[in-house]
Amino acid sequence: MGRNTQLEKPDYLAKWESKQQWYVDNGFAEQLIISRDRKGAIDSSEIDMLIKEKILGLDLSEMKKSWDEIIELSDDAVIIEFAKKAIEKDLALPVWGYEITLDDEVVGELEFAWLDTKVAIYTENGLSEENAEQLESEGWHTLDFSTFKVKKLVNVISAMIG
Repeated sequence: MGRNTQLEKPDYLAKWESKQQWYVDNGFAEQLIISRDRKGAIDSSEIDMLIKEKILGLDLSEMKKSWDEIIELSDDAVIIEFAKKAIEKDLALPVWGYEITLDDEVVGELEFAWLDTKVAIYTENGLSEENAEQLESEGWHTLDFSTFKVKKLVNVISAMIG
């Protein structure tokens, strides 16, 4: 038997739509944060992204560095090799150094994150296995740099982000 969400209940939906309209009517629409309900769970990574964009005013698209900038700024040989292979493959630019927060605390960093497809690469030091599992439960596809050799990792990411 499928689980009913609150929004499937007519009374709840009517109250929600009324509240949403109040935000619009009173000039708060841009500050309203709405998360998608997945199997009854709150998508904390989506909320984190919305907070960074709407409340903190960060333009996550501006956090994207070109592959050439990443090569220039990084001192990690694996990151540099990945960026060079990404250029050859014409891989879409990710957000570099995307921080993961849970309960208002930074718990890790994704080395590269493609936010629109929820695909990410992390290092052993950047994200614990437990937090990687938490992200995966929220719909992210995470890979550790040790999963594949760099060239194969670029190909896998390319296929995942389409």
